[in-house]
Amino acid sequence: MTSRRLRVDSFAALLEPFLAGVNAKYLPRTLDGDFDGLAHALASRADDEGGLLVVDDAMLRGVRGVDARAVQVLLEDRARLAALGREPQLNVITHYPRDTRGLPVSVDVHSFHVDRAPVEADTFLCTYAGASSEGLDDEDAVRLIDDPLISSALRELHGGDEGFADFLVEGSFDLHFAKRPGAVPFTFGVGPLWRLAVAWPGSPVTPCIHRAPDADGRPRLMLIA
Repeated sequence: MTSRRLRVDSFAALLEPFLAGVNAKYLPRTLDGDFDGLAHALASRADDEGGLLVVDDAMLRGVRGVDARAVQVLLEDRARLAALGREPQLNVITHYPRDTRGLPVSVDVHSFHVDRAPVEADTFLCTYAGASSEGLDDEDAVRLIDDPLISSALRELHGGDEGFADFLVEGSFDLHFAKRPGAVPFTFGVGPLWRLAVAWPGSPVTPCIHRAPDADGRPRLMLIA
């Protein structure tokens, strides 16, 4: 355990409230099955969908020539999270869209960021194949809009002080972070099921800072809920 991350030994423990500054919990798992083979089998379809394919249960069951054990694990994970009232989404990703607007803060998923919700919420993540997500402990990160140069550039872009705070929120600029010099991101790994704290009014802990990995030529297979 670090001050922000907590390893747990059961799914029930994963669901317990975030306390004492912990904003990320993970359940280590060794999963049986050829998940890489499944990701590669669907990669061309992901390319056809702009780099991200949403895989429902029917599609998953219909993939031919893949490891049935991997399919079963994915179905079970989706069912477990759906039983909590979640809407787990299984994705095959060959690349994500990038923020190419050239703004002082890029707001795509490759930037370290936190999730925000208007009501109590959290985020479940699991990587089954390909590069895994990365995270930063709070102490290793600095919010980009707290950099005077970036703040000044955004204020100029907005056109002044009036409504500037709302502009930052509406553009999600306030959700993005940079790592401090010398800081080393932690990896979520392949297999563990993670639960991340989200920014919501009244949350007892800070949200978990994370990002999607850069594309490395391997298709990713991941679950988010």
